[in-house]
Amino acid sequence: KKYGGIILDDNLYGKCVLPHSKVKINKVELTILNFFNLIVSPELPNLNINEGKWYVLNSSNSFKINSYDSYTRQFTPQKIISIYCQKIEEKIKKITLANKMEILCTQKHRFLQSTHPIHNISTWQNLLEIGDKIGTYQNGILKYEEITEISTMKYKGFVFDFQIENT
Repeated sequence: KKYGGIILDDNLYGKCVLPHSKVKINKVELTILNFFNLIVSPELPNLNINEGKWYVLNSSNSFKINSYDSYTRQFTPQKIISIYCQKIEEKIKKITLANKMEILCTQKHRFLQSTHPIHNISTWQNLLEIGDKIGTYQNGILKYEEITEISTMKYKGFVFDFQIENT
């Protein structure tokens, strides 16, 4: 059974994130689009709306991203196996947190939500409400931040995702 998922640095999250979303790979910060352009192709693929494609990285690659294991409650670097690129035209979510961070992602993206803080229980959810607390990566630790605003907006363009080991 898999217990983990990526929580990208600067409070941006994996699972269908926008091209400008920042990631830290091997401790180097860049956008997910920059990573795609450097490792997969300098050009975005010619895809129809709602069409997506997985790009499997060379098995000898050493690209790692921090992954949160909700069973051990630890962040560990995990190897990136592949990157997904999809062209969409749909409403996306904009989530604002109490610390003023903003997150843009697809509606299907799941967040680590604190469901029972007294018992330290969290679950991966995509149906969130104002007042919910979601996990963020801050200075190497998991910190839950309260959602203060959720809105949607139209978006036409590419989104990305990673497949990583042990998640």
